[in-house]
Amino acid sequence: MKLKIAPIMGIIICLAVAGGLIWLILNKNNNTETANNNEIILFYGETCPHCKNVEDFIRQNSVDLKLEITRKEVFKNNKNGELLGEKAAKCGISANSIGVPLLWDGKNCHTGEEEVINFLITAANL
Repeated sequence: MKLKIAPIMGIIICLAVAGGLIWLILNKNNNTETANNNEIILFYGETCPHCKNVEDFIRQNSVDLKLEITRKEVFKNNKNGELLGEKAAKCGISANSIGVPLLWDGKNCHTGEEEVINFLITAANL
């Protein structure tokens, strides 16, 4: 009787280990997606004066020490421009109304110099 139970137990253990590994892989992908959704992205244009004012504010108030901000230049980088379009669409901003600076906070868009700076003041507890 012991000989018949051993193969069945081996199969059960293998299935449990395989299921656990699959769960870990799927859970890791979900955590990565959540982390990316919480990423703060500042879309800017190299020659945009309002974007420069936002950058000056970030530097003068050491915002980078309090928040992790990913910067994406959109005038010269088409991939960044496409990502800007995707984020703007999620916020209901039409393609012909997209401008910079635009800050994506992981859920919402903040557009224009004043709105971006106000978000940074709040998020960085300034």
